Amino acid sequence: MYQINDRVILETFLGDVKQSDIDSDNENYFLLIGKCGVILEINEKDKQVLILFDESLDDLGLINHNDIKNSLWIYKSDIKKLV
Repeated sequence: MYQINDRVILETFLGDVKQSDIDSDNENYFLLIGKCGVILEINEKDKQVLILFDESLDDLGLINHNDIKNSLWIYKSDIKKLV
């Protein structure tokens, strides 16, 4: 069970560890695999959490879709809680 402020690591992205068909490099969120962050919000209905990553998405050349810079909605099945 995940809670707000839990530290997590991204183990997969959309259930995969390898880049699949990505339209452009700025959408290659597989670069975040192995990166850590903190859960800011939880959406139980969609089984997702909003993660504020320690890593700058801009520095990785990734698009930021959310109002909170360096955060992305990620499926719970793609993350692991850090102890």
